[in-house]
Amino acid sequence: MGVEPPNGSPSIHLVTSLSAETLAANSHARLRLILATLDQCRASLVNEAEHETADLLSVTILQLRMKLKGVTDAELKLLCEVQAAQEQAQASRSQKAPRGRRRRGRPVLKLVK
Repeated sequence: MGVEPPNGSPSIHLVTSLSAETLAANSHARLRLILATLDQCRASLVNEAEHETADLLSVTILQLRMKLKGVTDAELKLLCEVQAAQEQAQASRSQKAPRGRRRRGRPVLKLVK
């Protein structure tokens, strides 16, 4: 039911009935669906022993989650620094403890600019 322009070209419909909040919610919903798909892909890659590719996809997943949650690069960097300091403190405490069977820690993610 658009108004035909005089030159016969197709009419342009402007989406004015949707609020910015609705558009943002729809965008976030689509991004959450994409995130779920990426998580499934990463799990499949791990099952196929494609660990390097799965790790790369994990970085993409992290970036998308940060966007959805509104986490900045500076906040992530601070979190990594705090976690690294805690792990270093824990490692120094465990060195003072009697040597026994130790579990290998996860690699630390560092944000590099």
